[in-house]
Amino acid sequence: MKGTLAAIEEAARRREREVRGEDRMREGATTTTDDEGGGRARRVSDDEASRSIATPRRKRAKTDARSEDDRGEEEDEEDSDDAVVHVMGGVGRITAKTMLDSSDAWRARDWNALRATFDRDGYLLIRGMLPREDVLAARAAALRALAEERPECFATDEEEEEEEEGDASWRDGGGGVLREGAADLGLLSRQHVAALPAIRAVTESDALFDLAEGVLQCERVMTTAYKWLRAVAGGEFTGVHTDKVFLGRGTSRLITTWIPFGAVKTEDGALLVAAGSHVSSDFERVRETYGTSTVGGDGTVSGWLTNDASEVPRILTRRDRGDGGDGEGTPPPPPVVDWRTTDFEPGDVCALGIETTHMSAANVSNVRGSGRARVRVSCDARWQPIGEAFPRDPRVRDWRGRGGVAVDE
Repeated sequence: MKGTLAAIEEAARRREREVRGEDRMREGATTTTDDEGGGRARRVSDDEASRSIATPRRKRAKTDARSEDDRGEEEDEEDSDDAVVHVMGGVGRITAKTMLDSSDAWRARDWNALRATFDRDGYLLIRGMLPREDVLAARAAALRALAEERPECFATDEEEEEEEEGDASWRDGGGGVLREGAADLGLLSRQHVAALPAIRAVTESDALFDLAEGVLQCERVMTTAYKWLRAVAGGEFTGVHTDKVFLGRGTSRLITTWIPFGAVKTEDGALLVAAGSHVSSDFERVRETYGTSTVGGDGTVSGWLTNDASEVPRILTRRDRGDGGDGEGTPPPPPVVDWRTTDFEPGDVCALGIETTHMSAANVSNVRGSGRARVRVSCDARWQPIGEAFPRDPRVRDWRGRGGVAVDE
C-alpha cells in the first residue's frame, strides 16, 4: 500500500499543528524545513516541484590558503559529489546528493572495484547497463496491460498529446500520463504482467545475472520468479525500509536490482538510498531492532521503518540514546543521513544490499501543470547464490536460473 496525495496533505496539516513554532532544524542535519512544517509533508506546489525538487543546488566552494590548482581540483570534485536536490521522501522533505556512478567499473568488469563500492556504500549505480530499446519495450508492455485492466486511470490519447507537446523528455518514455486522482494502480499484484516476455527479457537479462554473480562472488545465482513490478501514481511512494525485513529468513547474501522502466526523474518517484547505512554505527541499533523484525500480514507498510524520511535522524537518535537525550534534558544532535538519488534513464540499474536503508521518493510529477502525474514504472528483482549453503527465504517459493530454468529446492 502506498501513500496518496490526500494522505500526504492530511499528514502535513496534522504534523504542522504538532510542530508549529518548534525549531526542528539542527546544525549538520540533512533534513530541511519549511516555514512551519519542520520538513513535514504537505502537497508540493507546481512551482516548488519544478524549482526546488528537480533543480540541483551546489555548495559554496571553500576558501583557504591552498594553491589555485589544489582548490580547482577540489571544487571540481565538489561539483560532482555535492550536487544536492530537494526531495519528497514520503511525507517529509529532505535533501539528497547525487548517487555515485559505477558505470566505468562495470564496463571494465572490475569486480574488485565494484565490490569495494558496494561494501562501502551499500549500492551500485550502473548507467546504460541494459539495452534502452529493451527497457522501453518492457515499459510499453506493462502500460498496455495495465491500461487494459484499469482504463479509467489513464488520460485519453487526446489528453496525452496535449500534455506531451513540447516535452521531448517525456516522449522518450512513451505514454503513461494518468488522470487526476488516479491511485492504487495494482500492478504489483498482476504477476501475469511481470511474466510477459518483453518484461522478463529485462528483469532476467544475462547482464543482471552477471552483475549478481560478480558482486556475490559465486559461480551461479538464481532470481525469484515473483517480481516486484510497480506502477506508482501521483503522491504515492514506498516508505523507508530494508529488504531484510521482507526477505531476511534466508541467506544474507541476497541483493536487489532496482530497474526503472523508462526515464524516472527525481520528481517521478526515483529511488532514494541511505548510503553506508548497512555498516554505519548510527544505524546499528536500527539494524539490531527494526532490521531483525518481519513484515506483517499486509506485506508492505508494516515493514516500513517510517513513511517520513525527514524523521530518520530523530529515529536513529531515539534508538541510540533510549531517552532521546543525555539524561540532563539536552537533546543530542541528530546524525547525518547520506541520502542519495538521481534522475534515471532507460537502461540504468541500481543494485542494493539486503541491509541498505532505502525508499522511493513521492511521485510529485505534474505534467505541464495539468494536475496529471506521470506513472512511474519500475521493478525490483532479487538474487542469491544457488546451493545448499545459501538457504532460501521460505516466503518465496519459486526461483529461476539463467534462461528461465526452474531451480529446485
